[in-house]
Amino acid sequence: MIQKKITFDSFIRGILTAMVIIGILYLVNRLSGVLLPFFIAWLIAYLIYPMVIFFQNKLRLRNRVISILVVLLVLLSIITLAFVGLVPPIIEEFGKLKELLTDYFVEGSKQAAIPGTVANFIKEHIDMLKIHEALNENNFANTMRNVLPQVWALLTQSVNIVVSVFTSFIILLYTFFILLDYEAIAQGWIKLVPIKHREMTVCIVTDVQDGMNKYFRGQA
Repeated sequence: MIQKKITFDSFIRGILTAMVIIGILYLVNRLSGVLLPFFIAWLIAYLIYPMVIFFQNKLRLRNRVISILVVLLVLLSIITLAFVGLVPPIIEEFGKLKELLTDYFVEGSKQAAIPGTVANFIKEHIDMLKIHEALNENNFANTMRNVLPQVWALLTQSVNIVVSVFTSFIILLYTFFILLDYEAIAQGWIKLVPIKHREMTVCIVTDVQDGMNKYFRGQA
């Protein structure tokens, strides 16, 4: 078996290569706060780009900026309406459930409008005392802290909320500018990849794009 002799030149090249790899990994780690919003914005732009083209060509909004703003406004309106329409009823129903269970625990199954079979199942399989304590107003906050610590921390730390809002704004800004020059970016990004790796990169990106197209068409 022939062993390759390690020369001083190959040793230095190996050290430099390792330093470059470590430097790239360190740079990616340091820039993850910027790169992650960019990739999220790119995914959003990829998904809503057909809508922008539809508004621009079919609805005759020839200005790309106006088309992007209209699409973003429509999507934000849909999300807002969905949030306003879904969250209050969920909170209201949860309140009704709490009142129903409280009445059941306090007044018994006869006063609460619960079928006898359901009442028997509750008695046999559910610890009513613990549930009653969990639903009590004095213990409800502690229960939420134990069940949803991450959500509780997010709601109690205003700094995290501000950062989240700022990050959302950055993603929205990235999305706008990506859509503004989407065609040029989609066709020119490959030039950033070294020539010897371009063919493999194009194949991977094409496979991913085809898979995403098939998935979203199947969902539609």
